[in-house]
Amino acid sequence: MVLKTTYPELVIPQVSFYKYNVDIMRQHGDKVALVNAGTGQQLTFREIIKFSQKLASAFNRKGLKKQEVVALCTANCLEYPIVILGTAACNAITTTCNPLYTFDETLKQFENSQPRFVITESTQVSKMLKVAEKIPSIKEIFSIDPSHLCSSLWTLIEEDDGHNFPFHVSVDPMADCVLLPYSSGTTGVPKGVMITHHNMVALLVILRGLGKLPPWLITYSVIPMFHSYGLLRLFVLLEGLKHVIDKRFRIKNFLEAVEKYQINAFFAVPPILMELANNPLVEKYDTSSLRLLGSGAAPLAPQVAKSAMQKMQSMIVQDCGSAHQGRIRRQ
Repeated sequence: MVLKTTYPELVIPQVSFYKYNVDIMRQHGDKVALVNAGTGQQLTFREIIKFSQKLASAFNRKGLKKQEVVALCTANCLEYPIVILGTAACNAITTTCNPLYTFDETLKQFENSQPRFVITESTQVSKMLKVAEKIPSIKEIFSIDPSHLCSSLWTLIEEDDGHNFPFHVSVDPMADCVLLPYSSGTTGVPKGVMITHHNMVALLVILRGLGKLPPWLITYSVIPMFHSYGLLRLFVLLEGLKHVIDKRFRIKNFLEAVEKYQINAFFAVPPILMELANNPLVEKYDTSSLRLLGSGAAPLAPQVAKSAMQKMQSMIVQDCGSAHQGRIRRQ
């Protein structure tokens, strides 16, 4: 028996990951794209494009070559899409890395991925400098916030005039890698998953093809962006929506953000939904704007889903099977 979908067939454009995302973001101009829940700092779609172009120019000026690797080792931050898109514009590869990795764990990933540049945060700079002593491929380390031990990413961006943007770089979407995330290591050592431009564009087209989200939707997420779940959510929502991000889940901070930013949707994991269902602090805040709770990365028990929906008065949608597709780079 042949099964056929009632949905229209999706067309996957044969373009680079950078072009696909920038073409969409240009449509939303000065609308706020990202908000840091902790600091209130914001970036518009236009600013993300501008800063990623300047970073691509700076990387090109510093000699970043096609299919070389840039390591991004930070907690959730506004710089995440800027670094990934700026690197992609050079047809280079971003490897995402857990900033809480130990020295040995970071060293193992860098030995395998051989990054040229490392983007990190001030609290991790000392560790990265020690790792760099063991990895000759690393030419420079940049911090997203002030550090006297290494260069500033924002100084690099702001001082570049954009004239070295790699306009003529060639990209083969089907063959060239754009992302190199690593598996968790539950079945052995972590493995690098080589995601092509076409892989990522196809995933975004498929996820967006499930239905267009309303333009007024304001989302909140603490899912780590170095993980496939958080990374995909980040770029799916760069389609005209305001996305409020935080580094980690603290229930008081989350409830304050819901009130302050009138959050409509929250993408989480089962343990967080369990806390929302059981913590009495929820009743002290106005969460009436919240309409949708997303759950993924692990199974959600039916009773937890039911309790969370009743407590938050929100619908729960579960994500299944959004794992990476790509070639494996084994350590």
